[in-house]
Amino acid sequence: MKQCKAKSKRTGKRCKAYVVKGMEVCYYHGGKVGSTKARNARRKAALRHGFYTKENIAERKELAAFMRDAKAMMKEI
Repeated sequence: MKQCKAKSKRTGKRCKAYVVKGMEVCYYHGGKVGSTKARNARRKAALRHGFYTKENIAERKELAAFMRDAKAMMKEI
C-alpha cells in the first residue's frame, strides 16, 4: 500500500497512514471527500472547451455590443 503524501506543517514529516484507493492522500487528509482521480480527470476535461478563454470572452462582448447597436438602429427606423 502507498503512503499518504500529506506533510505536517510543524515537523515537515509525511503522514504515515495509507492512501485511499485511487487517491494520493489518506482518509484524514481528504481522501474520503469523493474527489477521486477519475472525477478530477472528468472535471479537468470539462474545462477544455475554451468557453471561458480571454479570446472567447472578448468575442462574446464584441458580439453583444454589435447586437445592441443593431437593435438601436432598428428602433430608429
